[in-house]
Formats: sequence, C-alpha cells, structure tokens
Amino acid sequence: MLKQELLLRISQSAQTCAIHHSRMMFAWDQLREVFPLDENSYKNLASTQISYCDQLIYRFSKLQDAIGN
Repeated sequence: MLKQELLLRISQSAQTCAIHHSRMMFAWDQLREVFPLDENSYKNLASTQISYCDQLIYRFSKLQDAIGN
C-alpha cells in the first residue's frame, strides 16, 4: 500500500471515530443526570431516554470496531 493511500485510510478512520465519539457524547450529555443506572431507574426511563441509551451503546460499539480496524 502506498504511503498516501495509508494516510488517506488513517484520516478516514479518524474522521469516522470522531463522528462516533461526537454522537456518543451527545447521547451521554442527554443521560448524564440519570446515571448511575440500576434496574429500577432503567425501568422508569422515558422513551427518549431509552433511545439515548441505545444510541450510546450503539456508538460505543461502532467506535470500538472502528478503532480495532
């Protein structure tokens, strides 16, 4: 692989990681006040809060995958 191609792939990967991190942190900011969660408090979350939990988990997983690649 040529040096320029490698640098381009690294740059693209860094941009992807930055997007996942940014969206993950947005979800975290929306949920900060409800942490730490326990089973009872999770059951009492509003639908929007649950969607932010899903987003946080999904983006964390995608960030891990992107870093691993």
